[in-house]
Amino acid sequence: MIIYLEAARSEMPQPKGLGMLNLAKAHIARVVAARSEEIRISLGAIVGLLITGVVCRMALGSVGDLPALVAPLGASTVWLFAAPHSPLARPWCCIGRNTISALVGVTVAGMIADPIVAAAIACGIAIGVMMALGCLHPPGGAVALTAVLGGPSIQAAGYGFAIWPIAVS
Repeated sequence: MIIYLEAARSEMPQPKGLGMLNLAKAHIARVVAARSEEIRISLGAIVGLLITGVVCRMALGSVGDLPALVAPLGASTVWLFAAPHSPLARPWCCIGRNTISALVGVTVAGMIADPIVAAAIACGIAIGVMMALGCLHPPGGAVALTAVLGGPSIQAAGYGFAIWPIAVS
């Protein structure tokens, strides 16, 4: 498998008067892979998420209104399949950050009534805890936000949200 990040210069024309925002000189990282690898990565993500969702549904059935899969799992799938050698795709990062961030989000949501303030604080604390525990993973911020902003079924689940669907999937 040959996948690497390539820094590419943007070819966008630069409007005058933007000073430091010189988009024409911006470096944009992009993943470069052979077409066959892109197809394999995409199919792997599809199969991985399907298996995860089916196994979770079979193992636990329906648990109220809680989903079998959550959006941050899609973000983790990108890391695991498209950038598997990244330090952020290590198993401890994927598993640890999910549960830790959910626990932080649920705790903060229970302490702070304003959802915007709670979301910001939960995400910031989750990042700090993940860094301290060596499991920094960008989707962890999304898990913390989901725990705060995910709606009545997630709020009703409380700390159970950290187990289902987060830790299980």
